[in-house]
Amino acid sequence: MPKSTLTLHVLPHAWGLPTFHPDFLKAWAYMKLARVSFEEAKVPPSTAGIVCTEEALILACAEAPLLDTGDKRVLGSDEILQHFRSEGGARDLDGFLTLEQRAEAFAFVSMIEGQLLNAMFYDWFMVEDNYQLVVRPLYSAAVPFPKSWILPWDISRKMKARLGHPTTEDGEAMYKQVCCPAMQARGAVRD
Repeated sequence: MPKSTLTLHVLPHAWGLPTFHPDFLKAWAYMKLARVSFEEAKVPPSTAGIVCTEEALILACAEAPLLDTGDKRVLGSDEILQHFRSEGGARDLDGFLTLEQRAEAFAFVSMIEGQLLNAMFYDWFMVEDNYQLVVRPLYSAAVPFPKSWILPWDISRKMKARLGHPTTEDGEAMYKQVCCPAMQARGAVRD
Protein backbone atom coordinates (compact mmCIF):
# COMPACT_ATOMS: atom_id res chain seq x y z
CA MET A 1 0.00 0.00 0.00
CA PRO A 2 1.61 3.34 -1.01
CA LYS A 3 2.29 5.89 1.70
CA SER A 4 -0.01 8.88 1.63
CA THR A 5 1.56 12.22 0.88
CA LEU A 6 1.93 14.52 3.85
CA THR A 7 0.97 18.15 3.30
CA LEU A 8 2.00 20.91 5.67
CA HIS A 9 -0.08 24.06 5.35
CA VAL A 10 2.04 27.09 6.22
CA LEU A 11 1.82 30.84 5.89
CA PRO A 12 3.90 32.41 3.10
CA HIS A 13 7.67 32.86 3.28
CA ALA A 14 9.34 36.11 4.30
CA TRP A 15 12.79 37.35 5.27
CA GLY A 16 14.49 34.38 3.63
CA LEU A 17 12.58 31.90 5.82
CA PRO A 18 10.18 29.23 4.51
CA THR A 19 7.35 30.80 6.55
CA PHE A 20 7.13 33.99 8.58
CA HIS A 21 5.29 32.72 11.66
CA PRO A 22 7.28 31.01 14.46
CA ASP A 23 4.74 28.23 15.07
CA PHE A 24 4.68 27.30 11.40
CA LEU A 25 8.48 27.50 11.25
CA LYS A 26 8.77 25.18 14.26
CA ALA A 27 6.75 22.44 12.53
CA TRP A 28 8.49 22.98 9.17
CA ALA A 29 11.99 22.83 10.71
CA TYR A 30 11.20 19.73 12.77
CA MET A 31 9.90 17.89 9.72
CA LYS A 32 12.97 18.87 7.68
CA LEU A 33 15.38 17.84 10.46
CA ALA A 34 13.52 14.53 10.87
CA ARG A 35 13.81 14.03 7.10
CA VAL A 36 10.06 13.73 6.72
CA SER A 37 9.02 13.95 3.10
CA PHE A 38 6.17 16.44 2.71
CA GLU A 39 4.57 18.90 0.37
CA GLU A 40 4.01 22.51 1.35
CA ALA A 41 0.83 24.42 0.78
CA LYS A 42 1.54 28.12 1.31
CA VAL A 43 -2.08 29.08 1.77
CA PRO A 44 -4.74 28.36 4.37
CA PRO A 45 -6.53 25.04 3.75
CA SER A 46 -9.76 26.76 2.70
CA THR A 47 -8.06 27.86 -0.52
CA ALA A 48 -5.85 24.79 -1.00
CA GLY A 49 -8.52 22.40 -2.20
CA ILE A 50 -9.34 21.08 1.28
CA VAL A 51 -12.90 21.79 2.23
CA CYS A 52 -13.06 23.27 5.74
CA THR A 53 -16.69 23.62 6.69
CA GLU A 54 -16.02 25.25 10.07
CA GLU A 55 -15.03 28.93 9.96
CA ALA A 56 -13.11 28.48 13.21
CA LEU A 57 -10.90 25.82 11.60
CA ILE A 58 -10.18 28.09 8.65
CA LEU A 59 -9.09 30.93 10.94
CA ALA A 60 -7.13 28.52 13.12
CA CYS A 61 -5.21 27.36 10.05
CA ALA A 62 -3.95 30.92 9.64
CA GLU A 63 -2.70 30.91 13.25
CA ALA A 64 -1.29 27.40 13.54
CA PRO A 65 0.22 24.95 11.05
CA LEU A 66 -1.95 22.16 9.75
CA LEU A 67 -0.56 18.76 8.76
CA ASP A 68 -2.75 16.70 6.47
CA THR A 69 -1.66 13.05 6.59
CA GLY A 70 -4.33 11.83 4.22
CA ASP A 71 -6.00 9.97 7.08
CA LYS A 72 -6.28 12.82 9.55
CA ARG A 73 -5.47 16.46 10.14
CA VAL A 74 -3.13 17.57 12.91
CA LEU A 75 -3.51 21.24 13.90
CA GLY A 76 -0.76 23.05 15.84
CA SER A 77 3.03 22.85 15.93
CA ASP A 78 3.22 21.00 19.26
CA GLU A 79 0.61 18.51 18.09
CA ILE A 80 2.50 17.94 14.82
CA LEU A 81 5.76 17.31 16.70
CA GLN A 82 3.96 14.91 19.05
CA HIS A 83 2.49 13.12 16.04
CA PHE A 84 5.99 12.35 14.73
CA ARG A 85 7.46 11.61 18.17
CA SER A 86 4.73 9.03 18.78
CA GLU A 87 5.86 7.22 15.62
CA GLY A 88 9.30 6.76 17.22
CA GLY A 89 12.41 5.87 15.28
CA ALA A 90 14.19 8.55 13.27
CA ARG A 91 11.18 10.85 13.43
CA ASP A 92 11.67 11.36 17.19
CA LEU A 93 14.55 13.83 17.15
CA ASP A 94 14.83 13.69 20.95
CA GLY A 95 14.84 9.90 21.10
CA PHE A 96 18.62 9.63 21.49
CA LEU A 97 18.90 12.28 24.25
CA THR A 98 19.51 11.39 27.88
CA LEU A 99 16.96 12.49 30.47
CA GLU A 100 19.25 15.36 31.49
CA GLN A 101 19.63 16.50 27.89
CA ARG A 102 15.86 16.29 27.36
CA ALA A 103 15.35 18.43 30.47
CA GLU A 104 17.83 21.04 29.21
CA ALA A 105 16.20 21.07 25.78
CA PHE A 106 12.76 21.40 27.37
CA ALA A 107 13.95 24.31 29.55
CA PHE A 108 15.50 26.09 26.56
CA VAL A 109 12.39 25.63 24.40
CA SER A 110 10.20 26.79 27.30
CA MET A 111 12.31 29.94 27.66
CA ILE A 112 12.09 30.67 23.94
CA GLU A 113 8.37 30.00 23.63
CA GLY A 114 7.37 31.48 26.97
CA GLN A 115 9.51 34.60 27.19
CA LEU A 116 11.39 35.43 24.01
CA LEU A 117 8.37 34.71 21.83
CA ASN A 118 6.31 37.20 23.84
CA ALA A 119 9.02 39.82 23.33
CA MET A 120 8.92 39.16 19.58
CA PHE A 121 5.12 39.34 19.53
CA TYR A 122 5.30 42.62 21.46
CA ASP A 123 7.54 43.98 18.71
CA TRP A 124 5.23 42.65 15.99
CA PHE A 125 1.87 43.74 17.38
CA MET A 126 2.45 46.56 19.87
CA VAL A 127 4.97 48.67 17.94
CA GLU A 128 2.58 50.39 15.54
CA ASP A 129 5.04 50.94 12.67
CA ASN A 130 6.10 47.28 12.74
CA TYR A 131 2.50 46.14 12.73
CA GLN A 132 1.27 48.49 9.97
CA LEU A 133 4.30 48.24 7.67
CA VAL A 134 5.43 44.64 8.14
CA VAL A 135 3.15 42.27 10.05
CA ARG A 136 -0.28 43.32 8.81
CA PRO A 137 0.71 43.07 5.12
CA LEU A 138 2.14 39.56 5.72
CA TYR A 139 -1.11 38.30 7.21
CA SER A 140 -3.20 40.12 4.61
CA ALA A 141 -1.28 38.47 1.78
CA ALA A 142 -1.80 35.02 3.34
CA VAL A 143 -5.57 34.89 2.77
CA PRO A 144 -8.02 35.98 0.08
CA PHE A 145 -10.44 38.90 0.35
CA PRO A 146 -12.46 39.56 2.56
CA LYS A 147 -10.45 37.58 5.13
CA SER A 148 -7.42 39.69 4.21
CA TRP A 149 -9.09 42.54 6.10
CA ILE A 150 -10.41 40.45 8.99
CA LEU A 151 -7.52 38.09 9.76
CA PRO A 152 -4.84 40.69 10.63
CA TRP A 153 -7.25 42.52 12.92
CA ASP A 154 -8.37 39.27 14.59
CA ILE A 155 -4.81 38.03 15.19
CA SER A 156 -3.71 41.46 16.44
CA ARG A 157 -6.63 41.51 18.89
CA LYS A 158 -5.73 38.04 20.18
CA MET A 159 -2.04 38.93 20.53
CA LYS A 160 -2.82 42.11 22.44
CA ALA A 161 -5.01 40.09 24.80
CA ARG A 162 -2.22 37.52 25.19
CA LEU A 163 0.31 40.23 25.97
CA GLY A 164 -2.05 42.07 28.32
CA HIS A 165 -1.92 45.41 26.46
CA PRO A 166 1.57 46.42 27.68
CA THR A 167 2.80 50.00 27.46
CA THR A 168 5.97 51.09 25.72
CA GLU A 169 7.74 51.04 29.08
CA ASP A 170 6.51 47.47 29.65
CA GLY A 171 7.93 46.46 26.26
CA GLU A 172 11.30 48.00 26.98
CA ALA A 173 11.37 46.29 30.38
CA MET A 174 10.45 42.99 28.71
CA TYR A 175 13.49 43.20 26.46
CA LYS A 176 15.81 44.20 29.29
CA GLN A 177 14.54 41.60 31.75
CA VAL A 178 14.01 38.70 29.38
CA CYS A 179 15.95 38.78 26.14
CA CYS A 180 19.47 39.81 27.11
CA PRO A 181 19.75 37.82 30.36
CA ALA A 182 18.11 34.77 28.77
CA MET A 183 20.62 34.64 25.94
CA GLN A 184 23.54 35.31 28.31
CA ALA A 185 22.34 32.53 30.60
CA ARG A 186 22.10 30.12 27.67
CA GLY A 187 25.67 30.99 26.66
CA ALA A 188 26.83 30.39 30.25
CA VAL A 189 25.27 26.90 30.22
CA ARG A 190 27.42 25.93 27.26
CA ASP A 191 30.74 26.99 28.85
